[in-house]
Amino acid sequence: MNTSFYIWMGVLGVIAGLNLIMLKKQKDSKPRTIGILFNEFALGCIVFAVVISIFTN
Repeated sequence: MNTSFYIWMGVLGVIAGLNLIMLKKQKDSKPRTIGILFNEFALGCIVFAVVISIFTN
């Protein structure tokens, strides 16, 4: 992969991480729980994509 892939994955990872931090500070609710699950899934997919990219190069 070229450098732009790593830049975009870094940007998306930072956005998902900041969303997680903001969601954890909110009071408990169903949308908060769904948001946390979605952001954790997104971070996991980003890490998985970067790891696969590193090992395939």
